[in-house]
Amino acid sequence: MSAGETLIRNAYTAFNRRDAAAALSTMRGDVWWADGEGGMLHGREAVGSHWSEQWRASDVTIEPIRFRGTPDDRIAVDVRVTTRPREGAAGPRDRVIQNIFAFKDGLIERMEIPDV
Repeated sequence: MSAGETLIRNAYTAFNRRDAAAALSTMRGDVWWADGEGGMLHGREAVGSHWSEQWRASDVTIEPIRFRGTPDDRIAVDVRVTTRPREGAAGPRDRVIQNIFAFKDGLIERMEIPDV
């Protein structure tokens, strides 16, 4: 397992525990992070705020299911996103999407979602 894959797995595990501090520690302070709605967040604080809002609205878990290196030294990860809405909404929603990670100085520098 590469250092990048370990870092990504640690970030997902912390996210699923709702440990924002641990997840954010895997990222550069000036990280660029896809918000899942077509936009990009800049910086750890923006990512942490986005997650807090997301966790209040629904119970989201992200499970990595496949890792692949890319020709430009990034890592593409297929992830299963399970969203369980809070308070009376429809049942859980599962989908598989791709997250693509770039690294700098041993930390996540950027995460993109190409199909959003």
